[in-house]
Amino acid sequence: MAAVGLHHSITIKSKTMKNTLLIIATFIALATFAQAPIQGQNAAVSKGGKAQIKFETRELDFGKIKKDTPATRDFVFVNTGNVPLIISNAHAGCGCTTPHAPDGPILPGQTGVITTGFNARNLGNFTKQVTVTSNAEESSIILVIKGEVVQ
Repeated sequence: MAAVGLHHSITIKSKTMKNTLLIIATFIALATFAQAPIQGQNAAVSKGGKAQIKFETRELDFGKIKKDTPATRDFVFVNTGNVPLIISNAHAGCGCTTPHAPDGPILPGQTGVITTGFNARNLGNFTKQVTVTSNAEESSIILVIKGEVVQ
């Protein structure tokens, strides 16, 4: 009876050890595959790969806007680099200007848009800045909107 109990104990320990090794091997495999895209992207960056953002224009003229009328214009750009472009922030210096940048990455060669809204509350000429921060070679870019609010 003791020999059967010993054999049963060894079999249980052997199965437990196999399961533990299988779990460890699974974690190692998952960690390796999860790191592969990151290492590939870093390799492109280390070989001179950069995102580059090229705007059609960095200044938009809204023209004449009627008072209390919201208006929007689009800053169109292209990622001319060889890695995905990620815009991390687009912000204006005041509450009357509201920029909206793409949420996801812009792949090399793709076009993107930063839509900029202006709420015309005050009469007269205006010039406002929008700062765009990204992973591009030129990491911080200032865009300008201007126009005139009329009655």
